[in-house]
Amino acid sequence: MFYAHQAIEGRQGGNASFGARRHRIAAIRFYGTGGSQGEFGRAGFASDVEDLIASAEHLIERFDCQVLLVGHSLGGAAVLAAATELERDNVAAVATIGAPREVPHVLHNIKGDLDEIERNGEGNVTIGGRAFKLSKEFLDKTREIDLLDRIGALRVPLLIMHSPTDDIVGVEHASNLFAAAKHPKNFVSLAGADQLLLNEADARFAAQMIAAWAGRYLPQKDQLEMPEEGVIVQTGNGKFGTEVHTVSHRFVADEPVSYVR
Repeated sequence: MFYAHQAIEGRQGGNASFGARRHRIAAIRFYGTGGSQGEFGRAGFASDVEDLIASAEHLIERFDCQVLLVGHSLGGAAVLAAATELERDNVAAVATIGAPREVPHVLHNIKGDLDEIERNGEGNVTIGGRAFKLSKEFLDKTREIDLLDRIGALRVPLLIMHSPTDDIVGVEHASNLFAAAKHPKNFVSLAGADQLLLNEADARFAAQMIAAWAGRYLPQKDQLEMPEEGVIVQTGNGKFGTEVHTVSHRFVADEPVSYVR
């Protein structure tokens, strides 16, 4: 199975992905604040949601699978918003880490003159010590999202993870999200962790918990054994994807060159 998520960074970057790899879950990962291509601060949150939906729909069509959406901080709000716009049968589950209950909350953590941005159409700010240029469109679209209303319409398994010592997005945000959500839903406390999961052990714990929890909702294919000799081939990975196992290697063959062209 495959999942799309905004990255759980941690100290080493991308610790969410190691949990996915160990559980044989392939991942699409992108950063909403500049780790990927594109310019953060233009269309902002609405653009993040559109990117998530496009990524998920590509995986769903390409591999004929359901997706697990995982988001950290504002990425958590993004996956909650995206999940309500995808076909319900295509979303296996959603997990958030340190997500705000309302998207406009993130504006309180931006250091800069937002009034000047309103007047001039754009301006320079800092977020988490990093410099960005924000547009008025970013501010407007950020303020439009009613996340609690959206989560009430979410009818897929939900895991909410939050630290009670988070001094950027307080744990009351998790309480409000949890109360608004429908069952099945779970909450895991990341006691002692900070909002960014800068301690690698905290990031690893979060990734392991998500991978283990998601196993209940993501059906896993039986893994082929490595042959003692020769080659084993198995179809069933979408339209063209084919698993190929040799004595020493396993890989997936993709569509033929004639189809790409």
